[in-house]
Amino acid sequence: MIIVHRLTGQPLGVNADLVERIESMPDTVLTLADGKKILVKESLEEVIDLVVAYQASVLRISYLPHYPATEPTLRLISSENQHDAAESDRPSEERN
Repeated sequence: MIIVHRLTGQPLGVNADLVERIESMPDTVLTLADGKKILVKESLEEVIDLVVAYQASVLRISYLPHYPATEPTLRLISSENQHDAAESDRPSEERN
């Protein structure tokens, strides 16, 4: 979804995948795939930027899971093994 504003200033979420056409005459008109038209405050260029940013974020999110995790892996530690786990997390020179 992209957030645009009606001419009254009221924010409106629009499914960017359903935007078929954007016209500037002089107000910006979004034409959706079902033929519905929406007048918005944003310029034609601003709406295009919003749609492109939305599509890029979808691609980025869909691509990320294929990479190995860059953050530390979480693991469960039982209360009995808490001291041992804390020891193994410290660098070896600190353990001595």
